[in-house]
Amino acid sequence: LQHPGIVPVYDFFKDSYGRLHIIMKLVLGRTLDDLINQIHEEYKGKTPREVEAMERKQMPERLEIFLRVCDMVAYAHEKRILHRDLKPANIMLGKQDDVYVMDWGIAEPHESDEPLQAPEDTMGTVCYLAPEIMRRKTYDERSDVYSLGLVLFDLTYLHPAFVQMDDKLICYYAVRGKTSHRKHEYGYRVPNWLRQGNDHAIRPGPAKR
Repeated sequence: LQHPGIVPVYDFFKDSYGRLHIIMKLVLGRTLDDLINQIHEEYKGKTPREVEAMERKQMPERLEIFLRVCDMVAYAHEKRILHRDLKPANIMLGKQDDVYVMDWGIAEPHESDEPLQAPEDTMGTVCYLAPEIMRRKTYDERSDVYSLGLVLFDLTYLHPAFVQMDDKLICYYAVRGKTSHRKHEYGYRVPNWLRQGNDHAIRPGPAKR
């Protein structure tokens, strides 16, 4: 994969113990998780009117970041590669206003038109995992779309889709198309078009995303 938002691998080698080392571009910056935590610090103690004014400026900036992430994932899908671990912690914001999708360690080629079979030992992050993978069913690019929808959820509501839940409860909610709640953390009125688009991306059935 060669894309400005995908960190290039320059080389790799094995050391004397047989351990594999990968040489990649060094990215200096912060993750989307860091950005969201910073926003929480900024909004503490603010009045609803102050939050609304700040969100009118910051929400479009976050959505612009998200669109750039979608562009990178779409490029990978065109190359028949699934990321399989999309989450805010794997999205980096560089110091030069650049955006990167990181950690392609469990990425998988999808070279045929047939969906892939989910393995018994699930890999990825449960709270960003598509329901069909949780259920050990077949999956494809739409599973990445679901994960992107949960990233958008974080950026929209400033809290995760599954708040204070263990893995079993997350799976119970996800396969039924439920989340803990869909309200902005600080009471901002999320536009209907954004709410509906987000809901569409995280539907439990892949065909409906």
